Amino acid sequence: MSRLLPLGSGPGLNRYRYFGSVVHSERLKDQITVQLDSGKHDCFTLLNGTNQIGCQSNPQGNAGTLILVNHAAELENSSNQIGDIIVAVNIEQLTKTLVDSLISTKSIKGVILFRNQTNLQRTNSEDSSCPNQEFSFYKSQESSCEWNKKGAVHPSGLRFLDWKKPVLFITNETEVDLIVNKCIKAFNFDSSNTSPKCTAKMTMRMHAAGDAQICLRRQQLFSGLSDTISLCDPLGDENIFAIVPHVSKIDQPNVFMLTTRLDTFSMFTNNDGGDVSVLTSLISSLVVANAIGQNLENFQSRAKANNKQIMFGFLHGESLGYIGSSRMVFDMNLGKFPVEDKGFSPNKSAHSLSLNDIKLYLELQHIGFEADLKNYFIHLDPHIYSKFKLQIDQAINSSVTGMKINGFKLRKTSIKSNAQVPPSSYHTLLKHEAVPGFIISTADQFYQYKDTNSLLDKALREDHERTFRSSVIKHITAAATSSLYTILNHVLSTDPTQEKDYVIKQDFIEKLVDCFFYTENWSCSFFNEILNITQKADFGNRTFALNVNNSAQCKTLNEGQNLFSFNWQFDPITNKSYCYKTSVYRTPASSPAFEIEDYDFLNGTYSTWVESVWDPRRLELYVSTGYTTDLIVLLFGILFFATSLLVCRKMNIESWLDDPVLLPNRPEPL
Repeated sequence: MSRLLPLGSGPGLNRYRYFGSVVHSERLKDQITVQLDSGKHDCFTLLNGTNQIGCQSNPQGNAGTLILVNHAAELENSSNQIGDIIVAVNIEQLTKTLVDSLISTKSIKGVILFRNQTNLQRTNSEDSSCPNQEFSFYKSQESSCEWNKKGAVHPSGLRFLDWKKPVLFITNETEVDLIVNKCIKAFNFDSSNTSPKCTAKMTMRMHAAGDAQICLRRQQLFSGLSDTISLCDPLGDENIFAIVPHVSKIDQPNVFMLTTRLDTFSMFTNNDGGDVSVLTSLISSLVVANAIGQNLENFQSRAKANNKQIMFGFLHGESLGYIGSSRMVFDMNLGKFPVEDKGFSPNKSAHSLSLNDIKLYLELQHIGFEADLKNYFIHLDPHIYSKFKLQIDQAINSSVTGMKINGFKLRKTSIKSNAQVPPSSYHTLLKHEAVPGFIISTADQFYQYKDTNSLLDKALREDHERTFRSSVIKHITAAATSSLYTILNHVLSTDPTQEKDYVIKQDFIEKLVDCFFYTENWSCSFFNEILNITQKADFGNRTFALNVNNSAQCKTLNEGQNLFSFNWQFDPITNKSYCYKTSVYRTPASSPAFEIEDYDFLNGTYSTWVESVWDPRRLELYVSTGYTTDLIVLLFGILFFATSLLVCRKMNIESWLDDPVLLPNRPEPL
């Protein structure tokens, strides 16, 4: 075992330091190690029906000498000379070759990633070259799917690799300086085995192992114990749907669906990325809802006259196997969407919707933010397009107009027989029904944005100078106007350019942009006014019931019907609370694989991802000496012990014991 020295100490270490630590009741371990606590981004383990991915350490932790690496070629020499190593890498330097070497090199016991804040390059997608390839509608054409080719650090996706070792991402500049300058550069640039080495120990214990089915089975076996043992949890959340006007059992559904996703992912915990993967598209959809909501009664009246509805769909879990959309279709097939039939009277029951009721589908994806990006693209499935050409072309014309009046171009991509729509929720619908629809995106043949599904998808939140504020507002305005025009044309059968009742509100866009992108932790006054009062931001009418004066009275209106949701909610415009009558529905966004009895986890129909439970991670640094130094210390100790024996041998032990000076005083008689 290597001898330990306090980090930052040298050969002139005060030999009384240990005894001082005893006096001050401080453990020796605290004197010889430095624990880094501020990091919050730890790679964790996911499991599905066939395998596990992600990172973990041995239960006792993984230790090794810290080295700094920029290229894969540097690893071989370091591992041969030093032995077990922990590698520190600038995350901007990651390439497929380097990642493969980090995983396959047995002497590498862990990886610490950091980031150079002065040199930010945006090619850091943790997704694969073909996102959600296993759940694609075009499985027979998998080889041609390379939507994320320009952004993916690794073709298989960093998130989907089994590292078999701990990996951390450190953002604290003080800790990065400690690791790089005061640890590696101060101690480990000397290749001599006799010099002290700065060593790291990474502990990241995961409870799950094997695959999802094994983990859930083991967890079930322990469920009867007094202390429930948790090993893993299925991924899941909620979908949100708003249907305007409402559709009861006495109505005929004819739905236009506008969709965006709510989720992104990273291999690291506490992922707060998602600026372009999620938020720009989400904001665009919210702006459309706001435009319709400003004149809601008029819209409902005219839509009812046309027997048509708009359904806003906000889907969760789409980045990991289309969890939200697959659950939506699953519930539709069971007659449980958007709510389960409770046997209420027809005029008080929500109509069970099916895919046949969706007459047109539009999905927003990768809405941009750069000032020089002026082109958007429409993606169509060629077979669906040929079947519904007139209907889709009419909708596209409205979309193109909405983009054009805002200074952007929107054009169709290739509609050859082998053309594909990019990875999207639309794939789930197409696998079950020929639903007419299209996708609006900045992507042509490849994603323009290179941080898709990544912890570093924070280009706007890191825009501290607000360079992109005005340009992202223009992009969102164009995307929202394009979507609004398409809805008005289809649902109201009107020329959207002549409509003055439905306007995209610039001040609303600015509020959302500032809250989501330019306010730390989304703690803006607009959000606080709403979220401090209620946890549900619904879309609907204030009820006119005069006797509803508080939340308890409002809640009772939900009894005896499932057509509406009554919610007591704060209105920041009037600064008052009201009982809102809404047709907003919150449905499970959990995979049907965990609902179906005896589901075959190997068939690949539904996502089977579960997340491992883990213990708190630890990262410790200390300085250890080499083998040669240890040998010298051992030999010196043996020599000192032998010398001490010779000296003691010459001493007259008996005379020393008989020395009256050393004898204790005799006790006094009683």
